[in-house]
Amino acid sequence: MSTPLLARLLGRPGLLTALALALSTCCQAQVGLLIGAATAAFDDKFYRAGPGSYQLNGAPWQPHAELRVSNSGMVVGKGKATQRYWLDKFSQVVISADSFAVVGNARMGKALKPVDGPLLGQRVWRQPQVELFDFRALGGPLPLLRFPDQTALVLPRRCRDYCDVMLLLVGDHPALAEQLRQGAFDASHTRQILSTYLAWKPAGFDTKALSAAAPAAK
Repeated sequence: MSTPLLARLLGRPGLLTALALALSTCCQAQVGLLIGAATAAFDDKFYRAGPGSYQLNGAPWQPHAELRVSNSGMVVGKGKATQRYWLDKFSQVVISADSFAVVGNARMGKALKPVDGPLLGQRVWRQPQVELFDFRALGGPLPLLRFPDQTALVLPRRCRDYCDVMLLLVGDHPALAEQLRQGAFDASHTRQILSTYLAWKPAGFDTKALSAAAPAAK
């Protein structure tokens, strides 16, 4: 800003206040856009490293002393012997006590929009009817579900959106449905909800409602 213009503004407090408010509004809008984008983006700083084993697509498990897995792929070995694999080249990795799987064809958020590409999930709970993973997104982990028919879903972080999506999955359970309509749950209750539902209906989950509500993949 030039000195003469600044002097004129300083001499007219009303204009200076209006300019400050405009700049503040602009900055807030930009922050809102960034936060919105972050909820749908993976955390590119997340990784695990150490000895373990991995499984390439269609191949047996292979042990290795030097493994590193992240949201963008896997690195095996170090130095000249280093081999790098994108997420679409392997299916599972175990490093120490941490178990990871590559989950494809996932949908995300209240709108159940298709995710562009596979996701890496850290397995936190596994039943024959469903697997629960942590997907490391910007802003913190999000629950990632995978069902036997390979339907996969990243659940929303926002409480109301979370409850709306879970209603599609467990809405035939009377008590859970009522609590979800009241907004009584958030993403931290996912395992509890799944366990309660399976105790009531051991046959598992009907994912047809998710498929019906999801937009067609482009």
